[in-house]
Amino acid sequence: DAVEMRLLPLLDSEGRLQDGTEVGARVHALCEKIPRDAETTKGVLLVVLRRTCALVEKDNGKKLAMRAFLNAGGLRPLGTWLERADKERSDDFVRLLLDALSDLPVTARLVKASDVGKIVKRLKKDRKESGDQNMDSAYKGLMQNWYEKANKGDDEEERKLVALEAQARKATEKKKRSAKKRSSQPTDVLASALHQKKRAKVPDEAMDRSRAARIEARRQGRLGGGVET
Repeated sequence: DAVEMRLLPLLDSEGRLQDGTEVGARVHALCEKIPRDAETTKGVLLVVLRRTCALVEKDNGKKLAMRAFLNAGGLRPLGTWLERADKERSDDFVRLLLDALSDLPVTARLVKASDVGKIVKRLKKDRKESGDQNMDSAYKGLMQNWYEKANKGDDEEERKLVALEAQARKATEKKKRSAKKRSSQPTDVLASALHQKKRAKVPDEAMDRSRAARIEARRQGRLGGGVET
């Protein structure tokens, strides 16, 4: 699968997302490219997200990656997948989606911005009215999880994440400056060497012209001497 091949370079050796905001944004872009019926590929990505979320609380790099994924709009494609899977009554995949949504480090702001909260409420209501207590309970569990996360205090969590992102941007900019400096050094060395060579070439050319003039003068002298009687 083309999407899975593009996902592989973004993973670490443990099958989690690599650290950093750039990775999270790129994974969101991949989510948008997954075909509607590619349930296996969606499942692979959901497992990667869940494995990454398991380290969010103690690994700032993973937290930044997931934060970038969510800020880029990562909840929207997951909400779309959930609607489709629920409509098709693909309950195993629905449960996987609910587990992944539960694991994500969401805030109330992110849930509201994505409309996924409305989707979950509507699907829960449909399952309850159809008498499917198991799935009704599964949806209810996700809603309770989100409610608890929202009550932790979005403002404080937001401040922490913004500070982390600022640190990450500074580190990235520093790396770029260092890489640019390193890449420019060979050019500078080459330019210096060419300049030195050019400077050395000027005296050489002058010497060659002087030598040629002396040779020509001697030749003319010999020719003149041969004409005299």
